Amino acid sequence: AEDDLLLFFKNLDMSYFYMIDFGIDTESIHRHLFGHHTIQKVSYLGKALGQIEYSADGQIAFLRLHQKELLEYQLEPDDSRDIIDMLMNIESIEAAVLFREEEADLHKISFRSKGKIQVLSVAESLGGGGHLHAAGVMYQGDYRSCKKDIEQQLAAELNLVHHK
Repeated sequence: AEDDLLLFFKNLDMSYFYMIDFGIDTESIHRHLFGHHTIQKVSYLGKALGQIEYSADGQIAFLRLHQKELLEYQLEPDDSRDIIDMLMNIESIEAAVLFREEEADLHKISFRSKGKIQVLSVAESLGGGGHLHAAGVMYQGDYRSCKKDIEQQLAAELNLVHHK
């Protein structure tokens, strides 16, 4: 327990203490930024996170969100923004891909990487863009063939990393 407490204080930014000195309610800020889920969203997360698919020995995660299910849980498309971050919190994951269905055969695809591999080239191969470790694309076409292509590209990136 003492080690945990020391680790906590070691990783705190000094700005946290300055905010407390100025009487800023840091708990409210934290709750507003990170604890803002409705009952509908938590119920949806329970269902959606149970549908994660893994490849490359659990190093790549894929999740497809269907527009129909978002509507069923009374959620807006923007309510799914943070789901990819939840995938990235899985210990073994090096890259995550989130497909959010906009309409039939149209998906907003988000890519994230913890840094070992680059996802920008994969997004660019589909006409998208972004940053080396966070990218995206609006993809018109068949989901299954797109997922297979992405899976092959990311697996190739992982193989390059493992053979360096």
